[in-house]
Amino acid sequence: MGLPKEDEATEQRPCTVHAYPWAEANLISFVTHPGVGRVLCVGGGLTGGVKETLSGAGYEVGALPLSIANSSLPQAASTFLPDLIYVDLSEDEATALDVLGEFAADPRTQDLPVVALVALDAQELVIDDAYTRSGCDFFRVGHSSVELLARTNLLVRMARPANQLVAHRASPLPRAEAANDPGGGVDLLDGATGLYSPSYFMHRLPTEVSRARRYDRELSVIAIRCPAAHGDEATTVKIAGILRQHVRGPDVASQLEPDVFALLLPEAAPERLDTLRSRIRRELDDAELPHGFGVTGLDRDNTSSPAGLLNQAIELADVELSKAQ
Repeated sequence: MGLPKEDEATEQRPCTVHAYPWAEANLISFVTHPGVGRVLCVGGGLTGGVKETLSGAGYEVGALPLSIANSSLPQAASTFLPDLIYVDLSEDEATALDVLGEFAADPRTQDLPVVALVALDAQELVIDDAYTRSGCDFFRVGHSSVELLARTNLLVRMARPANQLVAHRASPLPRAEAANDPGGGVDLLDGATGLYSPSYFMHRLPTEVSRARRYDRELSVIAIRCPAAHGDEATTVKIAGILRQHVRGPDVASQLEPDVFALLLPEAAPERLDTLRSRIRRELDDAELPHGFGVTGLDRDNTSSPAGLLNQAIELADVELSKAQ
């Protein structure tokens, strides 16, 4: 009797089914990190169970109704300073779609992970519409709570700075704040310079890196070391004015240290920043402000951490400055 043919042998192989002994409570303990992360739930309906599950797991959970004017929701959402936003797409579909569009367009929320909550039987047409308008992620509510906790844990970890990122490098100025003002929303700007605060920059940096990697997009970080700005408010304001003239809407410009300024540039490859760099450099030269420039971008192997990108840009700026002196 000859050996069976390869396809016959494959068909005759028994299928082994592994029965794992873990109960759902055990699985939850595998994916839950109590007390870590801030999650905002927008809307009603499906968010009820989501809020209960996440609160029980130790997350700080905030809630906003869809009844707030769409254009006001990004400000209201940013007041909570969430790491992740869930939007209920089942109760008032038209309004929820508008809200997703607002979150995607507003600079205060466009870089936060946003997940649309949909029912198990949600039509693909609705999901397609939501993705087209906002590029958001989706979660079908109704399965085991383990899936919700696992997804939440992953997205919060991606959005949160690891070990405060470059806290050892960045020394925020006393006047720069990311104030949580329940009465008027969040003021994330430095009142003296008009640039974003260091804390907001550090919040956006890991979020932008995660987004760029997830969707295979470009991202660049620029650091500028200008010793003349150290302790000189007039020079600081002058440099800030130069930067504000040349950044785009989605860019984030900040003064991280008394003599270090940084730009976070989504959708921009380092090799395409020559024009921007030349313009900023020319104005700094005209103002007789010696400086060093450092530019970094995401590597194709995805090995650079957010902290690594910023630190590398600062180091390149320091090298250039030392050569010019």
